[in-house]
Amino acid sequence: MAFLDITGGYGVHPRIDLLLTLRVGLMRRDYVCKDRADPKTCGGLFVDRVGVGLFPGIRAYFSKPSALVKVGATVDFLWFHENFAGYRSRPLCTGTRGADVICPLGREAPKVEAEGKTGDDDVGVRLGMRLQVDPHHNVGIFLMPAARMTFLRWFEFGLDLQAGIQTRFP
Repeated sequence: MAFLDITGGYGVHPRIDLLLTLRVGLMRRDYVCKDRADPKTCGGLFVDRVGVGLFPGIRAYFSKPSALVKVGATVDFLWFHENFAGYRSRPLCTGTRGADVICPLGREAPKVEAEGKTGDDDVGVRLGMRLQVDPHHNVGIFLMPAARMTFLRWFEFGLDLQAGIQTRFP
């Protein structure tokens, strides 16, 4: 999935910033069936709209504020909203063929009650290491790999890779 992150921050110390990131999904994750009566024609990741989230966090630099190359770390707490109505209303196991249960994507028979309660919101934490080059005292170019864990909807682990430009106003 591709996202656009827009972050605002406030420097509470020359090496510490408080952050608020708005994340907007740039891709839809559709669950599509060519034939709703035949679960084997279904595919996708169950989401039928683009997601949006807020990530409040804190960033700390280990390097001196005047350094050309800076190394730091970021901790973000996240809330992310995606519409999982497509997941909740997808075709479930439709019957049997002999002793076999026919399920979408060759899955095992779903736990209908638990999956029907799958929510649209997820919360978690993201931890990242940041490498930044400051060609000018008001401009930085950065790369930040991060690990993301969410646990409200279900436990999920993902890796993010961010690259971007940071501008600072005195």
